[in-house]
This record gives sequence, C-alpha cells and structure tokens, in this order.
Amino acid sequence: MEKGDILARGLINLRANPHMLNIMQKMFDYDLEESDIEELFMDKEKLEPIFDFIDVTFQLLDGPFDKAVALLNKKMSKLRKYYDEKGTLNMAQNKSIVDLFRYCKKRQNFVTSTTR
Repeated sequence: MEKGDILARGLINLRANPHMLNIMQKMFDYDLEESDIEELFMDKEKLEPIFDFIDVTFQLLDGPFDKAVALLNKKMSKLRKYYDEKGTLNMAQNKSIVDLFRYCKKRQNFVTSTTR
C-alpha cells in the first residue's frame, strides 16, 4: 500500500472519531470566543485528532505551494516540531492551530467535491 493510500485511510478514520463532530462545530463557529475553542486543546482525546487531521492533510499536499499555502505549511512545520518534542500542541500558537485546521477541512471539502 502506498503512503498516499495510508494517509487517505487515516483521514477516513479521523473523520469517524467520535469527537470530530464537536471539534468541527467549535472550529467553524465564528461567534465563539477564543477561550471556547481553546477548551478543545485541553482535552487530549480532542487534541490528538486535531493535530492528526492537520498533519495528515499537509502530508497529502503536493507542492509547489502558492504563498498562502507555503505560509501555512511553515506554521505546520513549527507545530509538528513542537508536537514531536513535547507530545502536545503549543497553546501560544492556538490561532495558527485554528487557521490550519480550518484550511485543512476546507481543502478536504474541495478535494471531495472535485473527485465525485
């Protein structure tokens, strides 16, 4: 099985995570205060699928990237390095985490809509 197939299956499994619906609702509720979204980051059962969803999506991206995606990719690299070292996400980067998650979800929606 190729890496892309394994990652695609990983995304399918992540979407089936019982916490993902709650995560999606909070991440895309633009009326919520930042502190309401931050509570997702305090729960390891929600934190892991957030990071994994972002990580897998970025691993599936093919370059070259436009400037906006290149900036997001750079933010993702910083998050991944921190996560690899500490086993958690850097709460000082919570805005970046939300931006990355939203980008990844929108990208997945786009890919899904164009492959049907």
